[in-house]
Amino acid sequence: MRLNHAPEAIDEDLEQGDPFFRVPESIMQYFYSNRDQLTLCPGGTSFPFQVGSFAYPLGTQGYLVQLLCFQTAYQNNYNFFVYRETNQGVKVSRVKLPSFEINSSGQRVETQIDEVVGLVDYDPIQGVLTVFTKYRGIGDCGSFAKYQWDQVDFKAIEYREKSDCDGNLSSQKITPKFIPNLLYNPF
Repeated sequence: MRLNHAPEAIDEDLEQGDPFFRVPESIMQYFYSNRDQLTLCPGGTSFPFQVGSFAYPLGTQGYLVQLLCFQTAYQNNYNFFVYRETNQGVKVSRVKLPSFEINSSGQRVETQIDEVVGLVDYDPIQGVLTVFTKYRGIGDCGSFAKYQWDQVDFKAIEYREKSDCDGNLSSQKITPKFIPNLLYNPF
């Protein structure tokens, strides 16, 4: 049975966020009505949750829409889209973020991701998206990335990763500053 409206998030304690950035109902309905064509939330549910999803104004260019796909024990899964209303109708493009891996030769390789898993923060004034991803719950490994919006897409400005899940924890809570390997910094 398919629902004809956006479902609510399962976790009642999910932070509502700034009400200014809640996804307008008309935009949420657009995504919900076009979920199959847009391939929404392929890694989990077939629909985004309204609570926990946000729309950030991109000046006169529309919105950066952050859709919550599903929640896990310690982080969430999101899809990001740029939503624009034009004279020709609604234009939507999936946001792909640069990611970096070290291949078997020890070389840094850039890839593109279109699903974001982690703790996400977007600063609409600066246009900076920050993603902190734990590779496992105890937090001894993971990645930290910062992306800058350039009016077209996001460019990586910092990417750090600790891929060795070695059980070594800092005496402090694991935070991005404890991820030592700087894989990318254009500055």
